[in-house]
Amino acid sequence: MKILHILYSGLGGHGNVFFSMKAADTQNKYTYEALFNGIEEVKEEYLAKCTNENIDWQFVKKKQGLDFGFFVKAAASSMLRGLSSCEDNWGDCSDIALRTVL
Repeated sequence: MKILHILYSGLGGHGNVFFSMKAADTQNKYTYEALFNGIEEVKEEYLAKCTNENIDWQFVKKKQGLDFGFFVKAAASSMLRGLSSCEDNWGDCSDIALRTVL
């Protein structure tokens, strides 16, 4: 099962929680992906960890203040990432898309 984490691209502890969850999955039951978002660029440390751990990631830049376009881009990005990993089993696809959007 794939878990898509949506987290802030800058400082704030979100990355530490994400990478700790990945490290705790010692049996590799899950596939982890990260959708970084925010007004700051993604921390280099986060990108290096994603590369070292073979974690697929994407970044959606947000403008400062209320940015309606950001929400559309983030939702579309998470939907496409969820659906791109579907196999021929529609039940799996709808389950992934539902979890990604919620």
